[in-house]
Amino acid sequence: MYIKDGMIKTIEYIPEDMEFPPRLRLLHWDAYPSKSLPPKFYPEHLVELNMQESQLEKLWEGTPRLTNLKKMELMESWHLKELPDLSNATKLERLDLAWCQSLVEIPFSFSNLHKQKFPDFSTNISSLKLSNTLVEQVPASIQHWTRLRFLELSYNWKLKTLKNVLEGVSHLNLSYSGIENVSDCIKALQGLQHLNLSGCRKLATLPELPPQLMFLSANDCESLKSVSCHFHTPNAQLNFTNCFELSQQQQRAIIQQSFLTERKYRLVTDNRMIIFSLRMPKIKVFL
Repeated sequence: MYIKDGMIKTIEYIPEDMEFPPRLRLLHWDAYPSKSLPPKFYPEHLVELNMQESQLEKLWEGTPRLTNLKKMELMESWHLKELPDLSNATKLERLDLAWCQSLVEIPFSFSNLHKQKFPDFSTNISSLKLSNTLVEQVPASIQHWTRLRFLELSYNWKLKTLKNVLEGVSHLNLSYSGIENVSDCIKALQGLQHLNLSGCRKLATLPELPPQLMFLSANDCESLKSVSCHFHTPNAQLNFTNCFELSQQQQRAIIQQSFLTERKYRLVTDNRMIIFSLRMPKIKVFL
């Protein structure tokens, strides 16, 4: 976009012979209009690539060395179908592919990687967003990503279970995904403070969670019947709104298992609907 005569204009065409500086380090171009970058684009010196809401279907041809790349943000590039080989992007810290819902293939130099596989590259990543993609599972190799703190996998309807997550992850977003089972290993996530399971309509049970959890959102988990949680953090916030399958006994058990069971809370019964929410330290419960 650019401004002309006081009006915001959108660039709708990029000539094929357009040339970027050969030692370009930062490229920030929202709503990029073409299906790919020009043939004479040289990404070897790129440190940051930010092209949100683009019309890109792919970035470039070949396998350039991306040893300087630290950030790649392609959020809401609806037509993006493939990524370049990122196996040599050893400095990559942030990758945002949220809402790249056409992304079905991630080609790497490793022969055993194939369609709909989770990316397997830089261990320096601290933030990874893969919302509304076709990711089906989290690989064991993610346990070597020692710097990973933020992992977002929301709206991934093919994601059925979660088994491999690094202990250092502090924020985990699985909302509105196809999650049916959360492994007991999640209890070992000693750094986990924020867990979002909102809208996981097939999730039936919730295992023991890390005691230091500060925020848990499980609203609209329509199949949730069992919660085996002990919350010990005084300022924790819990949300079980519209968990219709939770019995009153189970709802009361959640309160009894929480750290602040002796503090006052309000209990209101309405036979017409079940709405259950819990917020600490000022606990309010609606049944």
